[in-house]
Amino acid sequence: GLCSKSKFEDILEGKKKSDGLLMKYLLERLGKSSEKFELILQIEDYKMIELQEMIKKSIKEKKYHFVEKILQKYEKEIKRGKILELQIISQLKVELLFEKGEYKKALKEIKIALDYTKRNEDSLTEREELWELPMTTMEIRLQQQKIEVYHQLGEMDKSYEMAKKMERYIEKWVTDEELLASAYMPIILFLARTSYEFHEYERCVFYCKKGITCLQKSRSAIGSPELFRIKANAMKEGNIGSKKEWKRAYFEACSIESIYNDTYDLEEKMRAESGGNLWEFMSLEK
Repeated sequence: GLCSKSKFEDILEGKKKSDGLLMKYLLERLGKSSEKFELILQIEDYKMIELQEMIKKSIKEKKYHFVEKILQKYEKEIKRGKILELQIISQLKVELLFEKGEYKKALKEIKIALDYTKRNEDSLTEREELWELPMTTMEIRLQQQKIEVYHQLGEMDKSYEMAKKMERYIEKWVTDEELLASAYMPIILFLARTSYEFHEYERCVFYCKKGITCLQKSRSAIGSPELFRIKANAMKEGNIGSKKEWKRAYFEACSIESIYNDTYDLEEKMRAESGGNLWEFMSLEK
C-alpha cells in the first residue's frame, strides 16, 4: 500500500531511486527505525517535517483557524498520487479535530488516512487480518488515535480491547528498541490509564511495569512521569504489594516528576504525599 508493485520492483532493481519518506516507511514496515540509516531527504521531505512541527505547535496554541487554512493550502499543492504526503496531511487533520473535540469527524478522517496505504480494517480482504500486517509509525499512530477517539465517544470496552490487541501487535512486529519506545508508550499509557479507570489495579501495575521496562531498554523518558504516577496510585488503591513497596513507588514517581519537569521540588512533593509527616512516610520499614 506504500507504492505500486512496479515502482517497488524498480527500486529493488536500482532502476528508480526511493525518496526519503518512502524509504523511511519501508524500513518501519520491517520493524526498523530509519534513524539508524542514512537517508537522503529531498526539499519536499524537509518541508513536510517543518509543516508537521508547525501544525502541532499551532494546535497546542489553539490556533485552529490558522491550522485549517494551512492544511487546505498544502493539500492542494500535493501532487496527485503522493499518497504518503496526503496521509500525513490527513493525520494532522485528525490531530486538529481531536483537539477541537470533534470526535466523529476525527474517526472519519482516520479511516480516510488509513485507506491511503490500505491499513483500514474496512478495506481489507477476507483473508487479511489487520493485526497480522506490518505498519509504519504513521499507521500505528492513526490506529492509536482511533482507539483514543472510540474512548472519547464512550465506547470504552471497544477501545480497551483494541488497545490490548495493539499492544500485543507492537511487541510482535516492532523489533528496534528505539522505535519500540515511540510506538509502544502511547498505547501502554492508554492501557494503564484505562485499566486504572476500570479499577483493574493489578492489570494497571502490570502494564506500568511493562512500560517502564521498555523505557529502560530504549533509554527513553517518553511518558515516564505519568507512568510512574499511575503505578504508585494503582498500588495504593488496589492494595498491591506491601506498604514498603508502594511507598517506594511514590518516591520513584515524585523523583521522576521532579527531574523530568526540571523543578527539583522532590522534598515538597514527598511532603504533600505524606500529609506533612515526611520522615514517617519515608521510613520504608513501616
